[in-house]
Amino acid sequence: MSERRVTAGDAAGLHARQAARVVRLASRYEARVSVRCAERTADAGSLLELLSLGVGPGTQVTLQAEGPEADAALVALALELSGRPEEPGDDAAVAASSTGDG
Repeated sequence: MSERRVTAGDAAGLHARQAARVVRLASRYEARVSVRCAERTADAGSLLELLSLGVGPGTQVTLQAEGPEADAALVALALELSGRPEEPGDDAAVAASSTGDG
């Protein structure tokens, strides 16, 4: 299982609109992705589970993924959650994301 830590970068924390983007993004990859905040874990494919985490601005979360596209999914979701939703294929975006604890 691959793992990456990221800090929620949106001033509103993980709000409904961003959570919906996370769900859509997670569904693009052949991987099972979860988001852990404190002692709670949510399926990245479930809007309600993500919102129930109560991720505030500046909160650190851990993304976990397993499957053939786990690493790509982690990069894309880390960029979204950090507030830098660049395209995962963008070299600058990938370089910025690789500074995490992947």
